[in-house]
Amino acid sequence: MHHPLIALDFAHQETSEDAKLAWRLMFSPHSWKGHRATDKVAAHYSQSTYISPKNVPHNTSLFFSGRSALKALLTALQLPSGSSVAVQGFTCAAVTLPILSCGLNIRYVDINEDDFSMRLNHLESLYNPCIKVLILQHSFGIVPKYRGEIIAFCSKHNIFLIEDLAHGYMPNTLIAPDLGDRYCALVSFGRSKLFSSVFGAGVITPSIQLHDLLQKASSNLPQAPKRLIVRCLLYKGIAPFIKLWYHRGGRIFHRLLLWMQLFPPEITRIEKDGQYDASYAYAYPEVLAHTLHLQLSKKETLLTQITAAIGEYRKHVPQISRFPSPPLNRLPLLAPHSERRTHILRHFRLQNIFLGTWYKEPVGPERLDLAAMQYEKGSCPTSENVGTRIINLPLNVSQKTAEHIGLEIQLLLLTP
Repeated sequence: MHHPLIALDFAHQETSEDAKLAWRLMFSPHSWKGHRATDKVAAHYSQSTYISPKNVPHNTSLFFSGRSALKALLTALQLPSGSSVAVQGFTCAAVTLPILSCGLNIRYVDINEDDFSMRLNHLESLYNPCIKVLILQHSFGIVPKYRGEIIAFCSKHNIFLIEDLAHGYMPNTLIAPDLGDRYCALVSFGRSKLFSSVFGAGVITPSIQLHDLLQKASSNLPQAPKRLIVRCLLYKGIAPFIKLWYHRGGRIFHRLLLWMQLFPPEITRIEKDGQYDASYAYAYPEVLAHTLHLQLSKKETLLTQITAAIGEYRKHVPQISRFPSPPLNRLPLLAPHSERRTHILRHFRLQNIFLGTWYKEPVGPERLDLAAMQYEKGSCPTSENVGTRIINLPLNVSQKTAEHIGLEIQLLLLTP
């Protein structure tokens, strides 16, 4: 049975509607100018109640990439020499490389196996006064089990908390206790995220002073080259049709486009070699904000689809943990061992269904030099074990497709 391409790492949220807009923008030079769409995107996130009660104003600064957003944020904090940042040992280079590029140290904290986020007792055992910042990652969009306790820990030790919301889209009920100006949140609009403009990120903060510094940093960044923006629009304009016709020439066409380098890489060769790459350090383009605003306008429809897909998976795969439902970006499942994971991934690849594997290493992508990331092997055993077993299930699918995937996974897990 042949399915249209389902690939969590390739345009999983792009539709024909997104493609039509991308082609229209390509030939509408006026839409590349001004700030109308970027202002709408910033307002959308600023008006949420992610990080504080509604009566506390907060502000959003936009950047071309999450790496440049995090680097600008850490620079704006003006941390003393020798400072450390606490990061969980189940993350990616987009988090660690900006930290290292600022001359800061990393303290890795192990995760819980049931929410894939920072383990409280390991964090407490690692604490020393050099830790000035903590990045609390919402893996797959799951709210961390010990979120409240970790916020209290940061408050007690005067640690600046960065809540990493890049994987999902937080509900309005997610409110942080008052940390004053020692708090902000990161959101991402990269191609593997829930809402995408191919590239993009934002920093949300209640601090006017910090926001002013971030706005200054953003305004000092160069504009993205037109060629790069065109490649982003081509990605949106072509990807839905590659997915639809993948088994009838789409695969070959996709490989041809990659060989021609028409699609910009999500992770550059420099980053894969363990070095921070400033080649995506640009201001967030107005034209890409138009594409993001379209996806945000369809938010409720997408979240309904995600809820339905999760429901189907849970009917057939009892091993899936009972996380709160949306807004997850992808649904995590742990295979009993690495060999079974390999078998499951291969089984679905034959049907043009490419399941995800965030993250195979404590710091992804795979084969990254962990020593260069300041990671000591064995320091986060749960993270390392999870990396050998993790599977990510797609949520931007119909109930019928989720049922099909769920039923087959059930059989594959039961097979001796």
